[in-house]
Amino acid sequence: MLQFGSALYKDDPQNSEVTNFLTNFRREINAPESSLNQLRELVRTSPKPGQSLLIYVRLLFWGYFSPDDALIDISNILSVENFNQLGAFERIEIATCLGPQLLSKLIQIDISDAKNYREFTYEKFVVKGQFENDEVWCYSPPPTGFFSIVENILLAKFLCLLQKKTFKLDDNFHKWWRYPVHFNELFGEIFTSEKIPANKPVKYLPWNIVRDIVSKTSLDILNAFSSFKKEEYKKIKYQLGNWLTGIGEEAIHYSESAVFYIRGGDKLVLETMPLPLHVIEKDFEFLIKASECFKVLSDDYQLAQNFKEKFGPDKVENITKKIFNGYFVQSIATIDDVRAIVRNYMILSSVKYSMSCPSSNLVNSAHWSNEKLASIQLHSTPLLKYAYL
Repeated sequence: MLQFGSALYKDDPQNSEVTNFLTNFRREINAPESSLNQLRELVRTSPKPGQSLLIYVRLLFWGYFSPDDALIDISNILSVENFNQLGAFERIEIATCLGPQLLSKLIQIDISDAKNYREFTYEKFVVKGQFENDEVWCYSPPPTGFFSIVENILLAKFLCLLQKKTFKLDDNFHKWWRYPVHFNELFGEIFTSEKIPANKPVKYLPWNIVRDIVSKTSLDILNAFSSFKKEEYKKIKYQLGNWLTGIGEEAIHYSESAVFYIRGGDKLVLETMPLPLHVIEKDFEFLIKASECFKVLSDDYQLAQNFKEKFGPDKVENITKKIFNGYFVQSIATIDDVRAIVRNYMILSSVKYSMSCPSSNLVNSAHWSNEKLASIQLHSTPLLKYAYL
């Protein structure tokens, strides 16, 4: 099971229909013909693509649909104009799953432009942080998951760089950070705001506006964003590693390993798709041969154990703690949960190969922090490069 990205349209009426599709699809995994026809109808008849399009292109990548199917189903709804209006990460996901040739054919864009979404590099553009500014933007992230908060803060900090404003993190931590370890204990001074002059006006920055602005930017800005994130995650990894060592956690030695991270909890409701067994088996066998050892890791011990027993009882090591039984919600998280989140991040940020899709922000953050992650194109994970955005 791998995850895919969020909906293209937040209030899309398709969402309930997509939920029904996923339920039927899981039931009919060995012969999902009726479910696939249901999805094709959603894609073909919708006035705007919605989440069904993201599901469709992922299934196309896995071979459930043919390129000829895609030409029929998608070409009438996906033009250059509405493709460019999609969020940046949705564009990248669609372009990566379709491939440059098919994307160019579907929406009549130049093949070189289509390739830009597959050949993304973070080395070309840099945003400088030295500037004069006249306003402070104070940011309070939404009270979401551990690394979702980190990702949202980085978005806001980057937007302040672009707009030449002073970034300030809302220090009313109780509003957005409810884990039992204080935010500053974990992250130190990485996100500490500089001292704000008394005469400088402060503007509060809504989190949804931050995400919308960065999502709608062009690829050159996304290149700059990736350079920025790469540097920020160096500091984050160093800081969290020190915290983990400081509380007595053993050193992590998985630099020659391959890891499959399975995200449980709420992701299983909508965002996790079962892929064809022959696809996962092909990648699994490759990674077994390419690495010294293959690990399975999850926020849910039983999910990881089920994978081990099904695909490699003698070849796979389940390194998930037995106490873990799903996604860690802030309001009920324990100190052991925080330790587990950081440990899982540190493991994924040190491995040689990752078979983990980055729609989980823990995976996304770990991939950003992993300079040694080998660049391979797995058959199961079309968006490995998406982790670097």
